[in-house]
Amino acid sequence: MNIKTGTTTLGILYKEGIVLAADKRVTGMGDSVAFIVSKNIKKIIKISDYAAITTAGSVADVEQLAKVLSAQVNLYEARSGRRMEIFEMANLFSTINFQNRFGLIPSEFILGGFDHSPKLFLLETAGSYIEEDKYAFSGSGSLYAVGVIDAEYKRNMDKSEAISLAIKALNSAMQRDPYTGEGIDIAIIDKNGFKFLEQEEIQNYLKSKN
Repeated sequence: MNIKTGTTTLGILYKEGIVLAADKRVTGMGDSVAFIVSKNIKKIIKISDYAAITTAGSVADVEQLAKVLSAQVNLYEARSGRRMEIFEMANLFSTINFQNRFGLIPSEFILGGFDHSPKLFLLETAGSYIEEDKYAFSGSGSLYAVGVIDAEYKRNMDKSEAISLAIKALNSAMQRDPYTGEGIDIAIIDKNGFKFLEQEEIQNYLKSKN
């Protein structure tokens, strides 16, 4: 059985930081029939106190890659005595992916973090990466989410506006993509570090838009 996240994940740059968002559904494929394996997986994974990635692809592969990246970043920071910059993380992840590219199922990652300013990168398992200056998206429901973001994104959004837009975009994907669903996780990264929003906070944002 092949277990994949399917998924919709996204990252949005705002004036002072980054919003990362992802759904929670995991799907499996057995005898050509797709089914829901889990309804509560975390697709936003903390890499350091100031960085995280979102994952889209085969669950075992993406989780292993996230663990390797986190271990390498922590080792570097312990040895050097300084925080690794987000560009350096993207470059490190690219190198790890390239070295292992023939043994991995294609996956996508969004890396968000804060060093001197908020940074956002789109990465994939063959080793390429692109720095984004507005937003990034990945996964099977991206087509539905990006239409919302394209229409409503503004430069210099504040945190509240970026969170609301991320939730609206994820909701759009959950309405249309069968591999996206079971709720939303939101993480914020800014000069104060990484933080998951509580589900109650996310629900309050949803209620405020109704």
